[in-house]
Amino acid sequence: MNCLQNLNGMKQILLLAAIITSLSLQIFAHPAWGIEVDKQRTVYFADISHNGRGTVWKLTRDGTLTALLKDFHAHSVNLDSDGRPVTAHGEERDNRLVRILNATRSETLFMSQDWDRFFGGNSFYSKKGNIYFGMKNIWQVHPKGNTRKFNDHTFEWIQSIYIDDEEKAYAVDKAVLGGALYRLSNEGSAEILAQDLISASPGPVDLHNVVATGITKGCDGKMYVTESVGRRVVKINDDGTSETFYRSADDWFPTGIDMFAGDMYVLEYKNNGIDRGPRITKIDELGKISVLVEVKD
Repeated sequence: MNCLQNLNGMKQILLLAAIITSLSLQIFAHPAWGIEVDKQRTVYFADISHNGRGTVWKLTRDGTLTALLKDFHAHSVNLDSDGRPVTAHGEERDNRLVRILNATRSETLFMSQDWDRFFGGNSFYSKKGNIYFGMKNIWQVHPKGNTRKFNDHTFEWIQSIYIDDEEKAYAVDKAVLGGALYRLSNEGSAEILAQDLISASPGPVDLHNVVATGITKGCDGKMYVTESVGRRVVKINDDGTSETFYRSADDWFPTGIDMFAGDMYVLEYKNNGIDRGPRITKIDELGKISVLVEVKD
């Protein structure tokens, strides 16, 4: 997330969209949610649908799409303090955190076969070089390699982690309070910022397929979360209330988000009998929506 100006000028996309009924989704069980935008507006994003076990993509501002890693099962993508993409392979206990140097070179930063030391399927690399991971608890791996529990709070079911510049951790527990966004600190606090973030479903809730994965902090200081049932990006207000900020169209659903200079970049997938995507949709600060790229077979 890069902030050059605030989001005050961005129109509420909800006013432009028709209100639709939330439907149960038969979607990718664990779609990729990793997306980050650098200062040149280059977009890096993860994709588990192409090139074997998955791909990490680079999309430049002029629309050039390049596969940086192939047959690499990554869910998350982050940028280090120098703006270089960092991502993790998280499948078959081959848990590797790598930094991508260019289209042909990468370096392994951390590797473990033990999920208690590192789980690449749900991880985040902070600007300070700390690695965060976890499913029930959030753990921190120091740059020197030692692993410790970041916070004693135990979750029921989380699928992604977001770490802000102050090294506070955020995660949505989709199994409690209708989907609750937590903020955790290194000092031990675990605060609920909002709840009921997952839209109501007309049928039984399938927690394996109901996902709230994309999390970011906007330039306005507000938190934003994606949730697939309602196909929307949710904005969290200071008083704990939430509102729909953007809703995907035509059966697409958002899984990841990032901000740059008041613009929102959304990672989306589609499933209405035929899987499509991912694609990158941009919503600028005036509310204009444009699809930057769609990855096709």
